[in-house]
Amino acid sequence: MGLSAIFFFFYVFVVGCIGYLSSRKATEEDFMIAGRRVAGSQLAATMSAGFFDGATLGVYLAYIYQFGLSAIWLFIGFGFGFLMLQHFSGVIKAKADAMRVYSMPEYFYRLIGKRSGQMFSVVLVTAFFLFLVVNLIVSGKVLSSIFPISYAFSVAIGGVIILLYLFLAGFKAVVRTDVFQFLIMILMSVSVGLYLLRISPIPHFCLLDSNSWAWCSSMR
Repeated sequence: MGLSAIFFFFYVFVVGCIGYLSSRKATEEDFMIAGRRVAGSQLAATMSAGFFDGATLGVYLAYIYQFGLSAIWLFIGFGFGFLMLQHFSGVIKAKADAMRVYSMPEYFYRLIGKRSGQMFSVVLVTAFFLFLVVNLIVSGKVLSSIFPISYAFSVAIGGVIILLYLFLAGFKAVVRTDVFQFLIMILMSVSVGLYLLRISPIPHFCLLDSNSWAWCSSMR
């Protein structure tokens, strides 16, 4: 529990600080949509952290277990979808800024009509509610395995941490915490990769005799 608990408390402390600092001199647009200034590295970080959440990791690990390397097509599909969206994103962003809307349902409500906005709202709320449920389940499983507390209490703690920085600074805090989480993801991915590379056997060909070879492995 030691190192994991230290890392958890460090994470909560940093997230709380980000929420507090982001709330200072924050305007309504900062709270609702990060001042409409999310771009470049911040956008890449928040999109990456948003897609590599507990729900994605839980589902993706199940895909890897069931389908092996073929599960990589899930992220290839994501990447292709983003490339296709890039062609339209500039136009959508310009129109959304001109109309001063805060969300995609409001965008379609204003642009197409009431029914389209309502349908988009239902789909979006349903999808994100399901994502939220899975993420809370994953956070509850992780916290209950680190600390001697019940699963239900662990889920509540995960929800409180999210609400903490949301209520403090809204979407502006979300973007900044996503950048922080993205950096943690990169650091942990590299660390785990190097560790596995160090302890994993190295595949190579072995000469059994003068006429035969075999696929062998050795430790680093």
